[in-house]
Amino acid sequence: MYGNMQISFRDAHTVLEKLIKDKYVENFIDSTGCQRYYITFDGAVFIHNGGYSVSAKDHLLKEKAESAKTNLMIFGSWMAGIGTLLLVCVEMLKHLGWAISINLLTVCFLIFSGVVVGVLISLTIS
Repeated sequence: MYGNMQISFRDAHTVLEKLIKDKYVENFIDSTGCQRYYITFDGAVFIHNGGYSVSAKDHLLKEKAESAKTNLMIFGSWMAGIGTLLLVCVEMLKHLGWAISINLLTVCFLIFSGVVVGVLISLTIS
């Protein structure tokens, strides 16, 4: 038993090995031949910052943020492509002289652009 946690000696030793590997704890053999452990400065900072549980949460949060960023880039690329196609259509209609259709398409394009910008802003904020 360590503190208020039930943990076997084997598990405690595994945790200690991990802490040594990560350089949060160092060990030495004292003059009586007993193995001693002490926490390093990095280990104290690590504990102060929340230890492995906070580290794992930070990693998960970074993964989610990266995934959201990728999805946003894909969405933005598609919207840019669709917007470009709409703009090409408007220019073609201008060239053909369809003034009424141009006004209607321009209004649709502006509404569509506003929706896209709104979605991109809301995705960026959240």
